[in-house]
Amino acid sequence: MSDLSEKSLDALQAGVKKLHRTAEGATSSTRSRKCHSKALKTSADVLSLLGDPGRFHYMQFFALCLQFTSLAMSDLIPIFYNLSPQSVVCRDDDPDNDHSTWPEHDAGMGSNASQLIMEKFVFRNDTSLPNYCRCREGTLTYIYRDNRTTSLISEMNLVCEKAPLASLATTLYYVGSALAGPFMGLLSDRHGRRPVLLLCCLALSIVNIATIFVTNYILYVLLQCLSGITRVGIYSTTFILLMEWTPTLRRTVVAAASEFFFPAGVMALAVCAYYLHQWRHIQIALAASNSVFILNIWFAQESVVWLLANGKTCAANETIHKIAKFNGKPLNSEDLESVDSFAVAEAEALTESQSGIFDCLRDPEIRRITLLISVVW
Repeated sequence: MSDLSEKSLDALQAGVKKLHRTAEGATSSTRSRKCHSKALKTSADVLSLLGDPGRFHYMQFFALCLQFTSLAMSDLIPIFYNLSPQSVVCRDDDPDNDHSTWPEHDAGMGSNASQLIMEKFVFRNDTSLPNYCRCREGTLTYIYRDNRTTSLISEMNLVCEKAPLASLATTLYYVGSALAGPFMGLLSDRHGRRPVLLLCCLALSIVNIATIFVTNYILYVLLQCLSGITRVGIYSTTFILLMEWTPTLRRTVVAAASEFFFPAGVMALAVCAYYLHQWRHIQIALAASNSVFILNIWFAQESVVWLLANGKTCAANETIHKIAKFNGKPLNSEDLESVDSFAVAEAEALTESQSGIFDCLRDPEIRRITLLISVVW
C-alpha cells in the first residue's frame, strides 16, 4: 500500500509540474504576443505580419512591373513611327513619258538613294527645299527598304514644310509627362494609389486603341500628349505601390529589380517592329500590351500605408486580413487590435504634423535628396 501511495504521489507531482509548464508556456506566449503587438511602431512592422515576403508580394511585383514593359514601348515607339524612307519619288501619271529622260536628284532624307522627278510636275521654284518638294501635291511616293513598310511620314506626308511636325508628337509626349508628374502625386496622396493607377491604365488603353484608327496628325499629336500624361501616372503610382507594399530592408532590391522590365519592353518592341512593318500594326501590339492592367484590378490592392495614414482603419484591416489569408498567415484578434492602435497613432501624428510640399525644402538633408532626385529625373 505504501509503495502504491508513493507512486500515486509521484504521478500527482508530475502532473502538477506539467500543468505549471503548460501555464508558463501560455503566459510566455501571451507575453510574446503582447510584445509583438507593441512592436508595431512603423509601417514595416505592419507589413511583417503579412509575410516577408509572401506569395502575394511576388505575384503583385510581376503584375505591376509588367506595365513597365508597355511604358518602355510607348517611350521608344516614335523611332518606328517616324521612320524616314530611303527615297521619295514623284508618281508617273503619264504613260507617254520617257523614264530614261528623268533627271536624278538627291533624296534629301539622309540616305544615298536617289529620286526621280518629272519636270512637268514642278509647280513652284523654291530651290531651298529638296527637289521632291517641288512636285505636285499627291504625286509623292515613299520608298522603303521593305515595300510593306509604312510610317507616319509616308502616310501623312510629313516632309518638306511639314518635316518638323514629325518630332512634335514626341516632344508633346514628354511635355505631358513633365506637366502631369506633380499632379499625379497629389492625386494619389488625396484619393489613393489604386484609383489613380486604374484610371490612368484605362485611359492609356483607350488612347492607344484610338491611335490605331487616327488619320489626322493634329489628333495624333493630342493623343500622344494624353499618352504622356497617363504614362507618368501609371509609373509613379505603380512604383509607390511597390515601395509601400515592400518592407524597408527589401525596397532597394525591389526597386532595382523593377527596372529590368524596361529593357524587356525595348526588346519586345524591337521584335514587334521586325515582324510588323506597318506602324498601325505596331500600335495594335502596343495596345494589346496594355491589357496587362486587368491584373491590377486584384493585385493593385490599395496601399496599407496610405490607408493607415489617412485613418481608414476598416479598409486597412480588411486588406491586411485578405492578404494575410492569401499568404497563409491568418491574423488573430490581437494582431488586428495592434493594427488599430497603430492606425490611431498614425492618424494623430498626421493631424499634428500638418506637413506640406514645402517641408521638402526646409530640412537640409531632405532638401538635398529632393534636389538630387529632381535633377536625376
